[in-house]
Amino acid sequence: RLTVADVTTHLDPSDRQEASKTSLAALPSALEKRVVRRALASHASVRGVSHCVLSYSRTKVLAKVDVVLPDAMTLREAHRVAAIVRRSILRGVPEVYDVDVDCELDELRTP
Repeated sequence: RLTVADVTTHLDPSDRQEASKTSLAALPSALEKRVVRRALASHASVRGVSHCVLSYSRTKVLAKVDVVLPDAMTLREAHRVAAIVRRSILRGVPEVYDVDVDCELDELRTP
């Protein structure tokens, strides 16, 4: 029997990919840029960041980062890279209290 312990739903007021260039929702904050730069620099296997969402809770900033990894990477390797990315962001961006790193496969490029 499967039990759901916790569910978090995040709703964006607009999709950043479809927002116009003049829309403020399309512009990443300086903090988002620092988180993305840190994720990209944290490991050679990180090919990109597809999404970065920051949630603010009083004095805490929580980050959710989706990194793009080679499609030939094993689950064990991807888990190790995600842990490295998480530690790198936490150490390099002190405003971020916690980070959730999700891994996506880069199926469009060859390894």
